[in-house]
Amino acid sequence: MQHGVLWQAAPDRFLLDVPGVARYLVEDGCRVTMEPAPSVEHDELLRFAHTMPLAALLYQRGMFAFHAAAVVPPVEMILQNSSPFVAAPLTRR
Repeated sequence: MQHGVLWQAAPDRFLLDVPGVARYLVEDGCRVTMEPAPSVEHDELLRFAHTMPLAALLYQRGMFAFHAAAVVPPVEMILQNSSPFVAAPLTRR
């Protein structure tokens, strides 16, 4: 078994304990059980479910998951200002 501050993992099992939100148990790549904190909002419960528990579920299914922030264009693109990424002010929808 492996463990960190908020998580524990064993083969085909992953437990994430987010204080004040929920405990998430991912099992066998097919089931996520959520134990919500008494006063947690539904949106907050789902927001955390879409992070590490989802990545653990995909990993258990043999899929590769990574955070989009891990994708960086080559340094040459950034230095030459030829990046396909455009900086624009964010607007609310």
